[in-house]
Amino acid sequence: MDAMGNKSHIMEELQRQLRRPEGTVEFRSSADLLLGQVCSQQVLLQVVAAAQVFRIEKEPPKLLRLYHFSPGTGSRVATVDLAGVAACEEVYWGFSWSPDETNLFVGPIPPVRGGLLLSKGERTSKAYRAAKDGFVVQLGDDGVEVMEPRLFIDGQLVVGPTAREVWENTVEAVRVLLDAPLGDYRFEVVMSNLVIIMLVTGYEVYCRTRFVELEQEGVQPDLRRLVEKVFSRQEREAGEPERLDRQAREEHITFLEKIARVKINFQNYEECKKAYRAAYGVAFGAIGIPAAEVYSLKRFIEYRHRIVHVSPMIAMLNERHVPPEQPEFSNRQLARRALECFGAFVEALHKASLTLR
Repeated sequence: MDAMGNKSHIMEELQRQLRRPEGTVEFRSSADLLLGQVCSQQVLLQVVAAAQVFRIEKEPPKLLRLYHFSPGTGSRVATVDLAGVAACEEVYWGFSWSPDETNLFVGPIPPVRGGLLLSKGERTSKAYRAAKDGFVVQLGDDGVEVMEPRLFIDGQLVVGPTAREVWENTVEAVRVLLDAPLGDYRFEVVMSNLVIIMLVTGYEVYCRTRFVELEQEGVQPDLRRLVEKVFSRQEREAGEPERLDRQAREEHITFLEKIARVKINFQNYEECKKAYRAAYGVAFGAIGIPAAEVYSLKRFIEYRHRIVHVSPMIAMLNERHVPPEQPEFSNRQLARRALECFGAFVEALHKASLTLR
């Protein structure tokens, strides 16, 4: 194999090894190659592993930076000042990552006491994200936040917000409404109803997006079990899963993403619960949400349907259940209760998703 082919093979293998939620990569380099001073930014390594991006840069005069992006954890940067590395001919260096932290390390060969420099990654507004065809784009910069980024090429979305970003922006929009000055009673009813619609939509989009992101982070879904749970026996016997699998390949997406788009209603709590349990073994009953809160979440989803399909001016949201229930009126207090309910669920599900390996 020629040099170019060998380099391509090494990169493909590195991409395969990095496509996982956690790991460590180690290198050995000549001191002249790694420790030399630079006059401008140099990119030493950039690897796209599904949705994750690993980028190592040298910046003047002798700073080594690791940028790591993962949908579940966001963007982190770790920095080592190479001027602090002891004199040597060879350098041991590399990085590690997990949902909990990202680390960059550099040290001399042979090792000396206290010679290994370690930097722990911190959240950064400067992010490198992978587009759908594999190229990398920079979003934001030092001190410059980008809210819910979307990049379209030829009308196709190639970079979009993560599940967490969608939810955080939903919460921000809800807070804008909740913090608005008090108006008349009708304003408060409509505001509260709009908040409920926004929260249910944000919850749905989060659950669907995170479901797909996990596969992109290297967590392998149990597709066989998922097919058994979301396709009826008649559909399986008629070859519906195979048909959707072929469509997915034609659309250059994974079979899981196709199933998530057309077979799972993530706004339906029971369907969402079934899908996460089948694909990833995540049991909603074990993520720490009390049964009473689950009941409230389901009830808010029911309220959303009535608001959308009956009227945005509905004031008594549980009118079909009164009596024996006590009336539940749409107001600012109820809207804040909905925010707490959905926020607790999304936070618990996200935390559980970061423990998957």
